[in-house]
Amino acid sequence: MSLESVLSSMNRDSAPQLSVAADLLVQSQPGGTENRSVLNQAIHNVVGTVWHDEQSQVRNEFEGCASQFITAVPLFVAGSRGYIASGILSGLNQARLGDSTGHQLEDLSLGALKGVATKATFDHFGAKKWNFAAKGVTMGAFSRVVDVGLTRQTYDNGIGSGLQSTLLSGVHPVSLLTDVAVFGVAHYGLKLGKAIPAIEARPLLANALNGTMFGFTSGALGEVQRQWNDPSEHFDPLKVLARASASAATMTLAAGTGFKLTEAAGMQPVVRQPTTTELAAAESLSTKI
Repeated sequence: MSLESVLSSMNRDSAPQLSVAADLLVQSQPGGTENRSVLNQAIHNVVGTVWHDEQSQVRNEFEGCASQFITAVPLFVAGSRGYIASGILSGLNQARLGDSTGHQLEDLSLGALKGVATKATFDHFGAKKWNFAAKGVTMGAFSRVVDVGLTRQTYDNGIGSGLQSTLLSGVHPVSLLTDVAVFGVAHYGLKLGKAIPAIEARPLLANALNGTMFGFTSGALGEVQRQWNDPSEHFDPLKVLARASASAATMTLAAGTGFKLTEAAGMQPVVRQPTTTELAAAESLSTKI
């Protein structure tokens, strides 16, 4: 199989989050009922009790942010609670209503494993005292391998093709460069923020700032990816800014919420950099370049 054919197989349909849990940012887009995950449909039903306009683009965006927030919070929660929540929510976010019962059960199981493995990657490498380049490359490669390898559609063309796609996802050079760039932005943004006494004195604010930096970057790249993939779209920097701002706000809340939940459980919160689960858009965009 040629490199081009492997890359072309890594789209949103065949490898969600390259797409890090049918692609965190792609999965979080509600779409039609048959395309929604179990989690997205639950969010849609709850929101629908007070927001009745099914055609509202603003409502779709809100539901997407809600899904992104819910699946991101466990990554910032310490201890076994974070693992359990990440596994459950990732499974529910991977199983889609329009699929057969068998496929739903497969996706639920694979999604749960993916959530636990992603959280393990987050905790293990996030605690390392490495420079941002080494951490970005390592965390990015491991999380992509987990995401692609634990996605059912990766193996639609056979085990061999799926394993090749999984391996390639971890070592694709543009993806690795993207990891370094995005982790660099977050790293120096966090250092700059912690230079402010009020932030340095409050770990909650430092953790929230971390989420802000990653959210803004991944949101911007996600919108660039969407415009890239839509032939009817032209590059619109205002849309990029709007999506980046929404993602930054969502990830800020997720990081802060995870921090407070950890405190409430009587554990010591730790400020860590999230894996590229939050940077799925960057990875998916990389395969298009």
